[in-house]
Amino acid sequence: MEDFVEKHLELIEQERQEEVAQGLSLLSTDLKNIKELETKGVCLSKLGIESERIGLFGRHIVTFSHRLGRHKLPTHSITCGDIVGIFSKGQSLLPGQLVSGVVVKSSDVHLGVAFEELPEEVSLGGLGDCLQVVKLANDITYKRMKRALNDLKSMDPILSSHLVDVLFQATPPGPSHSKWTYQLDQLQTQFDSSDFKFFNQSLDSSQKRAVFFALSRPDVAIIHGPPGTGKTTTVIEYILQETLTLNNKVLAVAPSNIAVDNLVERLAASSPKLKIIRLGHPARLVQSVLQYSLDSILASTDGSDIVLDVRKEMSSAWSKAGNAKSSSERRKWHTEAKTLKKELIEREEKLVQQILSGANVILATNTGATPTGPLKHLPIDHFDVVVIDECAQSLEASCWIPLSRAPKCILAGDHKQLPPTILSDKAARDGLAVTLMERLVSVYRDQVTTLLTTQYRMNHNIMKWPSQYLYEDSLTAHESVSHHLLKDLPTVTITTATTIPLLFIDTASCGLYELDTPSEESKGNEGEAEIVLAHVKELIGAGVREGDIAIIAPYHLQVGMIRERLEANGISTGKVEVHTVDGFQGREKEAVIISFTRSNKKGEFGFLKEQRRTNVAVTRARRHLAMVGDSETISREPFIKGLLEYCTNNGEVYSAHEYIDTASMIQAESVATDQQEGFAIKPVEEIKKKDPPSPAVDSNKLAQQRLSYEKQLKEFKKSSEEQSSITFPNTLSSSQRKIIHELSEELGLSHVSHGEGNDRYIVVSRSRKTNGAECSDSTTEDDKIQQPLMIKAPQIEDTVCCIDEETISIDVTEKKNLSKVASLPPPSEAKTKIDVKSKAKDEVIVGATVGVWQCQICGIHLPKENSELHQLRCEREKRRVEDIVKKKKQESELKSKGSQKKTKSEKAKPVEQLDDLDLLLEEMKKADKTCNFSGCKKSVNHLGIICPFCKKKYCMTHNIAETHGCEERARRMARKDLEKELRGDGKGTTAGRKSDSSKRAHLQRKLDKKINDLSADRQRKKPSS
Repeated sequence: MEDFVEKHLELIEQERQEEVAQGLSLLSTDLKNIKELETKGVCLSKLGIESERIGLFGRHIVTFSHRLGRHKLPTHSITCGDIVGIFSKGQSLLPGQLVSGVVVKSSDVHLGVAFEELPEEVSLGGLGDCLQVVKLANDITYKRMKRALNDLKSMDPILSSHLVDVLFQATPPGPSHSKWTYQLDQLQTQFDSSDFKFFNQSLDSSQKRAVFFALSRPDVAIIHGPPGTGKTTTVIEYILQETLTLNNKVLAVAPSNIAVDNLVERLAASSPKLKIIRLGHPARLVQSVLQYSLDSILASTDGSDIVLDVRKEMSSAWSKAGNAKSSSERRKWHTEAKTLKKELIEREEKLVQQILSGANVILATNTGATPTGPLKHLPIDHFDVVVIDECAQSLEASCWIPLSRAPKCILAGDHKQLPPTILSDKAARDGLAVTLMERLVSVYRDQVTTLLTTQYRMNHNIMKWPSQYLYEDSLTAHESVSHHLLKDLPTVTITTATTIPLLFIDTASCGLYELDTPSEESKGNEGEAEIVLAHVKELIGAGVREGDIAIIAPYHLQVGMIRERLEANGISTGKVEVHTVDGFQGREKEAVIISFTRSNKKGEFGFLKEQRRTNVAVTRARRHLAMVGDSETISREPFIKGLLEYCTNNGEVYSAHEYIDTASMIQAESVATDQQEGFAIKPVEEIKKKDPPSPAVDSNKLAQQRLSYEKQLKEFKKSSEEQSSITFPNTLSSSQRKIIHELSEELGLSHVSHGEGNDRYIVVSRSRKTNGAECSDSTTEDDKIQQPLMIKAPQIEDTVCCIDEETISIDVTEKKNLSKVASLPPPSEAKTKIDVKSKAKDEVIVGATVGVWQCQICGIHLPKENSELHQLRCEREKRRVEDIVKKKKQESELKSKGSQKKTKSEKAKPVEQLDDLDLLLEEMKKADKTCNFSGCKKSVNHLGIICPFCKKKYCMTHNIAETHGCEERARRMARKDLEKELRGDGKGTTAGRKSDSSKRAHLQRKLDKKINDLSADRQRKKPSS
């Protein structure tokens, strides 16, 4: 035990130092970093005090707002419960010099902060009227954990040395009590226990067994609850049995305030007889449990009137101290206020002791159960049992804070899900990530552990994978959820998505690569974000409520990209929740979409190698789970590979070629390192009905079929021109069709799926060569009919136009100059000359039920259902090319006018280059992707910054205005900003609009001194020879 304590004290210190380094590294210097802190959302500046009042236990509640009036506060991440520091403008940011408090209110215009103590020498009035609020690291937690470990080492004031010996394996766990062993035997033989009554009659057999097991253990019991198995329900039943049946006192804790509040809500709803008290700062509690908080009960109990009077007198004393005109008068009222505060605390402590003693169950966070808090008013042997919920997410050191309060403990959680968040990688590797629950399960196993086996969340197809890979295939889906699907929800129509419980959309071979960001930065994938958006639209279009959909991604950058796309398409991110895996643990939704994000040639998969992270992401879904990812990248992790193989055999696998529309694919290709030729695919709005669930397919069989399909397609490509297309039958599964799409794309063949449901089949063909609307002379009428309805864009080398960092492939009929595209006649003048001999023949050969449409801009032939999207795309490209030509001509004319020394041949050279639009566009492409600073060749495709003055894009080295030639503009802008700040923005109070004469005079003196110094320096310099 001594070695454990010493090691964990060292690990906790490492973790504390890492948090300080991450959270306060910017605070240890000066005010130069204020803007950076504001950008990160951890600092608010230019605040003033709007009001003050006295709260419970003499806390000072101060409300801050913008110093110029009711301006909205900038966007920030400071929320209720955060610890913040208050400092004035110009004050050092060293933590020791800050006045710290807890945020109790956060709105668009106000920030309320509670202070325990306001020393006279550091009063808020002395900090000025222009205050800054900065979010601080919570050092209190580490101090409490260190104290608990030191108390454990000295065994004082530890109540039960036997429990400590069991938890450290010095003594084996004690035998179960005979009474409860009998009940377990009765349950095992399926007989009802006549002398035992459950408060919750709907418990299943595994939950009842867990309750009996926990009651029978004399020292320690572990309730292992996999996702959706009703772990909290079981814990609630156990607490009710301990308190109301056995009349024991229970201390229930959890690592987070959300988890504790969940227990409070469930306990309060289970029995009105139960006396519940929730410890903790009211600012950290949800609204529904405030009535059970200690502060709320204290305010409504007998004797609270006297406490209220003392608080009013104290508030009055503080107010008089603040308005005092002399220091002696101020000290007088400060002394009076401190005397009243002492009396207030004494009276409140007596009431607290009375209230806590009468409670059946007291709830708090792990660190909130500290002996220096309200529990200090209770004797050390007050509690009979400690219940630690979500123990697998708690640092073991934090668990020892409540464990010192009782001779028995019940641990509940799931060590197969996410562990506690640890900032220090070194501390995690050295053992800090190993939780108490995980350690005891590995040592005692079934001796102290009971597993809940019936889950009430997931469709059995979603549940089966985690059950097999993580829970020894022991989970079963309750009949109420085993086969539930999205289509069973009210207002939801029957579509492919609403009838499929498990779907994987594979982006392999689609060029949807992740953004090229530094390895230490977050990751994003624009292509996957587009696919996620398309799938969300499909679900909403089928009638699924936005509030029933959630999106999970392993990276914050990807979460932000998905949120932006949802908002841009009118989908509320307040309803369709988008979170990281860590931010969604313990939650569930009817439909969950996972974006794996990673797609690269190196096969790097980062966070995905954490099995518990993947388990949490997968098990959040109830009726529908859709996963989007690059199978070639993520399958290099064996655990993920097993998930993909399971999905292939038990769900549906779609290629991104089948799923997303052309526009989404082209946009995603702009970030790909290996770009592929353009192709047309039906928009998601047209793909409402895909395929029924396919039968299980063996992976070895799929590999053999891939070789067979590859050979068949290669032979077709080498065959004579007489055979224009090849049709694959509708008997193929979605996995087999995905293989054909991928192979066709690799071989440069056109590929498209036709039909719906069981009639879906694929037509693979060569690219048609056309001239405008005319077919080639060598093409027969029968060939025209046999052409597939969707034709892949021809192979064109120099027809890529890069504008605004987007690489757009333009479909044309032959390898010609883009000038022909720019000069095409308007759609009204184009004519279609497609001669279809027989509709019946067309249906027999192609199997289509729709007509052929010809684009009037580029001449390509497409199915009618793709016409609108393709026409929009061509018109957009035509306009862009015209704009480029016009812009380049204007630049060329300006150059020719300004260069008088050039010869006529030199002046004509840019105009001649305009004739070759292919070369022009290639130069434009390179220019848009390269830093605009003269001589710099760095790429700005992803990390470029646009100058706000010249509107040009520069690399990270040359983005400063002074570096690339915009120094004078920047100087003028800075001068205007300074003048505006000096005279006020005109929107505040009258005092705010008046100029500060003393400040202006001070600045003028500084400016004059600087000018004189510069003049003196120039006079001292000797003239150069």
